[in-house]
Amino acid sequence: MKKMICLLTCIFIWLFLISPAFAKNNNEIIGFWFGTYTANQGETSLLISIFNENSQNTKAIFIFGPTYRNSSVPSGSFYMDVTYDKNTSEVELVGIEWIDRPNNYYMLDLSGVVSPQNDNMKMTGSAYASKNDPFPYGGGKQGDFLLIRPTVCYGLHNGELQVFIEPEGARNAGAQWRREGTTTWNSSGHIESNLPIGKYTVHFKVVPGWRPEETINVKVQPDTTTQATGYYFEQAMVLPGVMLLLLDE
Repeated sequence: MKKMICLLTCIFIWLFLISPAFAKNNNEIIGFWFGTYTANQGETSLLISIFNENSQNTKAIFIFGPTYRNSSVPSGSFYMDVTYDKNTSEVELVGIEWIDRPNNYYMLDLSGVVSPQNDNMKMTGSAYASKNDPFPYGGGKQGDFLLIRPTVCYGLHNGELQVFIEPEGARNAGAQWRREGTTTWNSSGHIESNLPIGKYTVHFKVVPGWRPEETINVKVQPDTTTQATGYYFEQAMVLPGVMLLLLDE
């Protein structure tokens, strides 16, 4: 139960940081959706957090755990891809990657319809584990259930990202990093705070005499400083107007 409470209070999504340019057709469903569903383990609590990963993709985090009537259910969570049709109000969520998998549990795909008032979703769980689950399973239809959007969510936290640059020579030459989608270059060791949890791509600045690795991918976790290191490789300096000829003796 404590683990579930921690998950529920540590998840932060871009509720107040969504750019109007981000996935415009999906902004109606961005946010938190609560409910319960019944599967082989019995009644299970559910929080689904839907957010725009970038201008093209909408993602969700499926977080499940115990209820007060069924305290034996373990906590778990996984990422989902989200497809939403604004014209029909139909929504589809497909499990793609585990974050925290209890033994013998499987990702489920969901489909449903958003209410005209945009305050609830009527969902149906898949009869089989998600096609992306590395542990395929067919366990029978999960049944229909309702997800409700609360008006306010309290105690939700974010994460931090700290990127180091190696070696020292590259740092001295002006090597820096930035997150994809941002324009500010940061020095080695800089910490970016108040980041929504999720995956990010880090780019490195090109500087004379050094070649950076192309990009690195990082995953920011709630209430944690995620650390990563980018490496540069020294390059030979070529002087203008000088040509070297290698002759066989």
